Amino acid sequence: GPEIKSFAGEIQQMSKGLSEMLENLLSWAKLQTGRMPFHPDSVDLVRMAREVVSLHRALADLKNVSVNSDFPEKESVWVETDPEMLRTILRNLYSNAIRYNVEGGTVTISIVEEKGGVTTSIVDSGVGMPQEKLNDLFQVSIHDRTERKGFGLVLAAELARRIGGQLQATTELHQGSTFELHIPFEGGQSDSFKQA
Repeated sequence: GPEIKSFAGEIQQMSKGLSEMLENLLSWAKLQTGRMPFHPDSVDLVRMAREVVSLHRALADLKNVSVNSDFPEKESVWVETDPEMLRTILRNLYSNAIRYNVEGGTVTISIVEEKGGVTTSIVDSGVGMPQEKLNDLFQVSIHDRTERKGFGLVLAAELARRIGGQLQATTELHQGSTFELHIPFEGGQSDSFKQA
């Protein structure tokens, strides 16, 4: 019946959450030990964003979250960057926006081309957080595993820097959050990583 179906859905989401966490830990370990080489390639950002959305469709359905996609009129937006790193950033920002949303909430993902680069915004109508929490949102702390940020955001911010991009967040308690990832068209490793 419907109860078994809902239970099966929850188990599926839990296992997806676990595998996402393991992927994140592996990526983090590689980053910290300098074993994550930067392999730039031409990536269609619109296509990748669509893939990430469809990957998390079951999770969105489970939380009854409706998703709005606002992509450019033309079907593709190409950036020169590392596809795996970009996918990990988008996956973490997007699953975060659904997980910390309210029942029946919304997530809006938009892609805007600007001079020199592209900004992908992910806006949720979720629980948000107090402004002062923002500062340590992208910092690693062993003690706040229960916190809203989870580990994915820390990794996303680190990877954004790694691909020469920038991740910014704005949030308000009970008002939801906005995450903006800016990537230059001609991506490259940021200088701080080249020296490391």
